[in-house]
Amino acid sequence: QQTGVNCVVIASTAGGQGSGATLDLAYLLRERLHTLGDLAESSRVAGLLLLPGAFPGLRGPNLMSNTYAFFRELDELMQGRGFDA
Repeated sequence: QQTGVNCVVIASTAGGQGSGATLDLAYLLRERLHTLGDLAESSRVAGLLLLPGAFPGLRGPNLMSNTYAFFRELDELMQGRGFDA
């Protein structure tokens, strides 16, 4: 039995490049995994998301609002309301 490919995306939800590109990257990875043929069924994309509290020295006015926006967008995608990458 062949095992698929496991991809783990690690990013911050506090804003910046990691937060902004995380969902795009996850969708692109998933799309790419579909090209693996029989391995696609057993391949997975998972995320390890860091909240602003993971960065004790990080300061800024938008940390919590960026995190809220990230999870709102993730919720929209998980509810099946579409995504244009």
